[in-house]
Amino acid sequence: IQESTVLADMDELIERFYRSANREDRPGEPESRVPIVTGVILGKVDKMLGDSLFTNIIDAARLRRAKNLILDFSNALRGISYRELLRPEKPEYLVQCLLDELSLKPYRDDDFMAAADDHDHFVEQLVRRLAYQPLFSEVTFCPELTEGLPMVAVELSHLMDTLVGLCELLAVSGGRQIRIGIAAVDEDVHLTLATELGASPDLVSDKKVEFYAATLHLYGAKFAVQRQQGILTLGIIFPPAEGFDDPIV
Repeated sequence: IQESTVLADMDELIERFYRSANREDRPGEPESRVPIVTGVILGKVDKMLGDSLFTNIIDAARLRRAKNLILDFSNALRGISYRELLRPEKPEYLVQCLLDELSLKPYRDDDFMAAADDHDHFVEQLVRRLAYQPLFSEVTFCPELTEGLPMVAVELSHLMDTLVGLCELLAVSGGRQIRIGIAAVDEDVHLTLATELGASPDLVSDKKVEFYAATLHLYGAKFAVQRQQGILTLGIIFPPAEGFDDPIV
């Protein structure tokens, strides 16, 4: 990837957007061009992520999450809603799906052995293992579930991408134990991801909060962040399942 032109092209795109955003970030001037430029830049980055250099090396699930985040953010800029994609799911099933996602590896040992007689395939499998960085290897996940919760309306695949991204954010912020809680608060169902950061820097910036709030809003959910006595809690409030179709099997 470093030797290709793809990385240089992506750096140039990001630098162009940075310069454009700085020009618009002036007191008293309308931010009219930033959303337009952002949409163009994200479209080009999304196209680059489909390059064979990335798909042959980087974890496919990570690429999918990046492309879905780009798609969600682009649609948030356009004010598009995805409520027609929501389906009823049991809250405890969401937690189980998240734990499954967090434990996945981007390869299987059987694939490595099967590629022994094919040089190119073997090199591809080897590079994937060398590139794999187990971000959660030192993180403990502690589910805290409440029984008998009402069903909620979600789009499962995009929700899992978002939740894994939030767990990654907590992990790189220094969280070594992440509590995954889900409970009813008044008439809503809340899912929380909480960790103690200690002396580590808090990487959940205001911009990241705005980003997740905007993208989750596409699916009818709300996002909130709470900091109290060294505990950082990321919370998602789901819409109730009434009025939505049954899950797609």
